[in-house]
Amino acid sequence: MLIKTADLVCEVDNFDEACSRVQNLAEQNGGYVVSSQANVSDENLKSGHVTLRIPSDKFDETLTSLKKLVKKTDSESIRGNDVTEEFYDLSARLDNKRKAEQRFQEILKTAYKTTEILEVERALMNVREEIERMEGRKRFLADQVALSTITVKLHEPRPLLTGGRYNFGGKIKRGFENGLKGFGDALSASITFVIAVLPVASLGFLFWWGIPKLYRSLRGRKSPAASNPPPK
Repeated sequence: MLIKTADLVCEVDNFDEACSRVQNLAEQNGGYVVSSQANVSDENLKSGHVTLRIPSDKFDETLTSLKKLVKKTDSESIRGNDVTEEFYDLSARLDNKRKAEQRFQEILKTAYKTTEILEVERALMNVREEIERMEGRKRFLADQVALSTITVKLHEPRPLLTGGRYNFGGKIKRGFENGLKGFGDALSASITFVIAVLPVASLGFLFWWGIPKLYRSLRGRKSPAASNPPPK
């Protein structure tokens, strides 16, 4: 029992058209779309992903068809996870838990003390919870084996000018935006610096201006006493 997954990164001329073709391909092969997402860049280029669930026997065929739908496949990753041992181990443990459930049910029929009945019911509840958890895990593994997952990431190419240079208008736009951002950052830093330094500068000014003035005032008060010596 093998869980198959794949990731494709592809370049397409038109994102919307490519998404539509990918979705149609999934339906043609008996699968469906799990999720999809689309983004638009500053250069008005679309990108995103489409995640598909495909019957495992159509996995290889679908991958081949997907690569024919796109302009270019940038990267491809295929993985397989063998869950055979876990699946059969769960099956064996489930059989044992069901047998334990039956034993507890038989014991419950013959129990007559309240304490015995409560104890058996608690044990029976625990066994049934474990059975439900194991059955859920088995269903999940069976679903993952039956339906493979393929994630296709699509992106439109950036426009090129003659000589392979990127669109000059886009460069100017990004340069202007970066310049505005840099100016804003510098202005913010300057305001923060002024706010931080202002209290210290104010205190320094008071010392520079106030202490000399206070000193002159004190000297002025002492001068009359010094100029008039006491009578003999």
